[in-house]
Amino acid sequence: MRNVKIAIDGPPGSGKTTLLSGNNNEYSNSLESRGYFIWKESTSKAVEEMMVKKIDNFLETDEFMKKILKHEKEHHEQSTVENIYFFDRGLPGYDFIVEDLNPKWLPKFKEASKKYRYYSHVFIFKPIITLKEVKKGGPQGKVFNIKERIMIYEKMRNEYIKRGYKVIDVPLVSYNLETSNEKRIQFILAKLKELKVIA
Repeated sequence: MRNVKIAIDGPPGSGKTTLLSGNNNEYSNSLESRGYFIWKESTSKAVEEMMVKKIDNFLETDEFMKKILKHEKEHHEQSTVENIYFFDRGLPGYDFIVEDLNPKWLPKFKEASKKYRYYSHVFIFKPIITLKEVKKGGPQGKVFNIKERIMIYEKMRNEYIKRGYKVIDVPLVSYNLETSNEKRIQFILAKLKELKVIA
């Protein structure tokens, strides 16, 4: 088995985390429940850590950015055993977050994305257009409307391509989110078999 790092990305509320790790047991079917190793999104970890410290308005702080980048580096540096590692958001996918919250950190994230690479093909989820608004980032988080999420998807897709990745768009398939989740899992696994990443 090879050591393969696979980035799964998409705009807020696109369903990538549910597919990778489930959704608070609402949908037990996920890649993690099938035995695959998942690195959780570093933004969520950083939010939890900042909330424990009870820091107000932390999203735009240097400490928040530092924590996100620290977790991402740790994920890559700990992915040394031969295995398939799924990353809930790749480093190029953090650009829209950093650009919005604390742009001076963007060069550091871009530098990290050059050093820490993923498998040649990345999976990007399309926005769920039936969700009018999506809030991310905990109680202090930001609300994203559908126009913003479509713009993030397009920018994210182009950013991965600019950095030499081949993008595989993951369609919604069905507006029944549980059904769509299962079909998306089948879609990703079928593509990985086609690419000879998995047997």
